Amino acid sequence: MDAPVDASVDAWVLVCAGLVAHADGRLEVEEWDVVTELLEAAVAEDLSSYLDLLSDPEGLERRFEAMRPPDEMAAREVIAYRAWQVALGDGAVTEVEASVHQRICARLGIDEPTAENWRKTWSELAATRGEIAVGLAAVLAHLDGSLDPAEAVSFTEILDRVPVPVARRLELGELLHAPPPLDELVARASPLPEREKVALVRTVLPMVRASARGDREQATLATFAEHIGLPPDLAREA
Repeated sequence: MDAPVDASVDAWVLVCAGLVAHADGRLEVEEWDVVTELLEAAVAEDLSSYLDLLSDPEGLERRFEAMRPPDEMAAREVIAYRAWQVALGDGAVTEVEASVHQRICARLGIDEPTAENWRKTWSELAATRGEIAVGLAAVLAHLDGSLDPAEAVSFTEILDRVPVPVARRLELGELLHAPPPLDELVARASPLPEREKVALVRTVLPMVRASARGDREQATLATFAEHIGLPPDLAREA
């Protein structure tokens, strides 16, 4: 067997994200959206070389086996975290996705109890983040006093990606007709880790794009971001 090759954290993230996305033999749109976001954020890699690789499960396997895991545990945690976000991307995690993720963790030298605990914690955080995102999307949808068709579509897409049971998702859907107070959402989001806060704001950005106007929505999202300790410019990526 050839000696392992050094690889950046970005390279590991992209390969592992691809493996999880292909885990159940089909590419869900929501999961692929997460992979695309990771691809766009990978500043250290030749992105063009990964476009073909990410659609090639066998190529991903070969690359996965060839790469040397990073030495730092913090880097390994980031890789495992990003890969798990792909599994959570469509609102439901399958057993095969969890199995592939466990294999990734084993390759990274992360023991099974630690990996299981991380997946549980990250899943709970994603559910909380998703519920806040739905509430915030409902607030933005009603800012101008009318619900545009594109806003309703974006709200539904955000709702469908929340990793909660179907019954809870139905309850959250009612928020579109009775949005929660913005201060309540700020209070719930403020204790989240920074990367969860960033993901939350980016999750809701499509609501700004969906509005026929968008100025008030963008300003409100920027204020929300600032109140939870993030740069308001995050809301201007729309």
